[in-house]
Amino acid sequence: MPGRATKWTPARCSEELLIKIEHVCQDVMKALDFCTLGRIDGFLTPNGDIIIIDPNSLSGLAPSSFAFVQAAQKKLNHAKFIQQLLETEMKKNQSINKDTEPLLEHMNHKVTREPHKTIVAVIFGGASHEREISLESGRNVIYKLPLDTYQVLPIFLSEQLTLHMVTHEQLVLNSTQEIQACLEKSQRWTLEDLQNNVDFVFIALHGGHGEDGSLQGALEMLQIPYNGSGVLASALCMDKYKTTQFLKSCGFNTPRNVLVPLQEQHSDFSVPPFPLIIKPHNDGCSVGVHKVENDAQLQAAITLLKNNGFEYALIEEFIQGMELTVGVLGNSNVQALPPSATIATQSILSIEEKFLPGAGENQTPAPLSAASLELVQREIENIYKAIGCSGYARLDCFYQSEKISPTGKECVVLLEVNSLPGLTPATVIFHQAAEVGMSPGDFLHKIIELGFEKHGKPKHLTTRTAETSENEIALA
Repeated sequence: MPGRATKWTPARCSEELLIKIEHVCQDVMKALDFCTLGRIDGFLTPNGDIIIIDPNSLSGLAPSSFAFVQAAQKKLNHAKFIQQLLETEMKKNQSINKDTEPLLEHMNHKVTREPHKTIVAVIFGGASHEREISLESGRNVIYKLPLDTYQVLPIFLSEQLTLHMVTHEQLVLNSTQEIQACLEKSQRWTLEDLQNNVDFVFIALHGGHGEDGSLQGALEMLQIPYNGSGVLASALCMDKYKTTQFLKSCGFNTPRNVLVPLQEQHSDFSVPPFPLIIKPHNDGCSVGVHKVENDAQLQAAITLLKNNGFEYALIEEFIQGMELTVGVLGNSNVQALPPSATIATQSILSIEEKFLPGAGENQTPAPLSAASLELVQREIENIYKAIGCSGYARLDCFYQSEKISPTGKECVVLLEVNSLPGLTPATVIFHQAAEVGMSPGDFLHKIIELGFEKHGKPKHLTTRTAETSENEIALA
């Protein structure tokens, strides 16, 4: 899971021992005839012996894998590390000129515009319970944005809500805590730095001040285009209780619920019949979500939320049906992507099932008839429009067939609206985009286009687009 392991790179031992480890691993590579890439696992004993236990002829290449973390120590970002592997292999086969210029480069914090590219600052991290997921999302966005179109700047938001432009060595670290521990004063950025240096801000934050409209409002005052919904829709979606109350007033189906202040006594509030779902009203990612079957479990869950610093508990009825999650794209023209059925091994979906690769199961498209899928998509589009969302979002709901629906008609019961859904490598919204022919890069590119459509492009980009259009007309 993101952020749950501690890795020390370089390892915490003397420089002499680090050099010894390096030489031993090189000897192992040669002895086993490993080429281009390997990862050698072993132990360093207290008396300085090196014991090899597991030579790997290929290394894992997930976003925060050891290979990328260690390559970053040599000033290689993920793209140049992979390029290094390709060029090494091609040189071995005498496929390219051996005089290729070296790839080791030091990152320069001064932003110099690359010709014909849009500068995008990707902001990730933050102070919410979802900051580790935000790190995974932000890193994935940085890796997936097409480099022939975008010049991407990684901007870390600390727990103190300060901005920092981070290096590639910091970007690949395992947790936000590790990144924060090695920040330097020279890396500090302000909103004015964003205004002066970037064309677009891609918000990869989840929960808290990144998703509740605060950052969106600041960017609008500075006239910096950004992704996702505006101030009002972002603030509304961050509050699950207010979202469901608003949608209920618009005629949409939502669970019966009650909002309970956690600083008051809880013996006299009225709740729907058991079983119930209890969760924070303004947090996501399955944080603090519990299914309770009786009063004792309910009181225990309330106490747990209170002890974790939450001010309110949202208590809602447990909905029977097929749990779905549906991505949506668009501003005025809205398109719901093919719904996915989320399969929980327990009574509720866990954070691991949402974000740990291989731990969860999603069926895309959901196993429903074409007519039922169409019904879900149209209802989700209507909810998206009613909330006032823009750009993209992911809506979680239940589908109820005629047999289990209280009204005897198939229906959609909305749970929550995620105005900045997770964009980690395994997130389901990429599966849904793939169903309509969009690669992850295409999907992210579309999100940025929709942000520019809503907020406008900087003057120099508008001029460049006009020049490109004239050239295309001339070529035609």
